[in-house]
Amino acid sequence: MLQTSIDGARAETHDRNRGPGSWAKAMEGLAVGCELGLPMRVGLTETPENTHEVPELGALLATMGIVGRDFAVRP
Repeated sequence: MLQTSIDGARAETHDRNRGPGSWAKAMEGLAVGCELGLPMRVGLTETPENTHEVPELGALLATMGIVGRDFAVRP
């Protein structure tokens, strides 16, 4: 299982908490996991700053097959 945390659907939102360039690296890692056929899970801690991006991130992750319980949104 490849598991990561993503704090927003956009780099600027995620990188604000995790550091410059970290969103791109996380997304690249998910792409590699997808190519390898690994089971993947993403967690997001929902905040007032990113709550509006939850559906957008869910849609983006769904394109990689990360759906349902594999996209965990924590308040």
